[in-house]
Amino acid sequence: MPSTLAKEATISVLLGRFNDHRLPRILALKKMAERGERLGDFDLRYLERVIGDVHHLQHLSAGSARHQALLAKIITLYTTIIAAALENERQANSR
Repeated sequence: MPSTLAKEATISVLLGRFNDHRLPRILALKKMAERGERLGDFDLRYLERVIGDVHHLQHLSAGSARHQALLAKIITLYTTIIAAALENERQANSR
């Protein structure tokens, strides 16, 4: 079982990667979906990796209300993007 210090270091690295790399891309995908654009396979695989990171962070940060609140916001953002992308697919397929 990893030490508390090792867990905090891992959480710090994952959150840093999220803020620096993942969040800008996720927000760009959100804008695309909100404009009615369809997300490609590469975009969807990217979102899958993001949600995988979130699940890993949830496991590591169990018991930390601060981290859990942040992860809940990320999951909400992910859900918003997926819902918009699904609606865009429905509309594209109904044409």
